[in-house]
Amino acid sequence: LTPWVVNKILGVPIGGDMPPTYTMKERNDEFDKLRSILGKKDLTIQHILEKLKKLSDIEEEKNRVLTEEESELKLRLFFMTVIDSYLMPCTSSTLNKEAVMLTRNMDLITKFDWSRIVYEDLREAVLRWHAEKDKPPPKKPRRTRPTRTLHGWTQPYSVDYPKLKGKDLLPPRINKFKKKELMEIANKCKAKSSSDYAELPLKSRSRT
Repeated sequence: LTPWVVNKILGVPIGGDMPPTYTMKERNDEFDKLRSILGKKDLTIQHILEKLKKLSDIEEEKNRVLTEEESELKLRLFFMTVIDSYLMPCTSSTLNKEAVMLTRNMDLITKFDWSRIVYEDLREAVLRWHAEKDKPPPKKPRRTRPTRTLHGWTQPYSVDYPKLKGKDLLPPRINKFKKKELMEIANKCKAKSSSDYAELPLKSRSRT
C-alpha cells in the first residue's frame, strides 16, 4: 500500500502539501464553532446530512440563491461527508475529527496531497489495531476499550475484485463498474457476515 496505489484506485490528487498541524485547543474550538453553526451539542454525520439537505431545499424548493456564507458552508459540509464516510471512515457515530479539521480552511483543500492523507490515516489505523487487538479485555469497565476494528479505507484491499464478474480490474478499479454494480457491492459490504464478507470473495491472508 502506497499513496500511488490510493491515487490509482480512488483517483484523488497525489502530490502537494500535507495539512497543517493543530493543537487540542484549536480542535476543540473548531468543534465548538461547528456545533454553534449546526445548533447541535453532538456532531454526527446525520447532523451534517440534515444541514446539507436544508441548504439544498433552499435552492430547489424556495428558489432562492444561497448567500456566500451558505454556499461556503454547503461546500464544506459536502467535503466533510466524503472524508467521514468514504476516505477516512470509522465505526464511531461522532464526526471524524479529520473531517472537521481538514475542511476548516477551504482555500487550502485543493492544495493537499489527498492520496498521502488517506494512506497515512490507514497506516496509523493499522498500527493502532495491531497494538490493541491482542490486548486482554480490561478487568474494569473503562471509557475507551481496545480497538478490535480496523478503521479507515480498508475494503479495497480485502475484497478480491478480479473474481467479481470476470472484469479486468487493474487500478483504477472503480472506473470499471457501473453505478448499479457499485451499489450491489456496497450493499453486500454493509451486510453482516463474519465468514464470507456477505458473499464477496476475500483475498487470502498472504495477499491482503
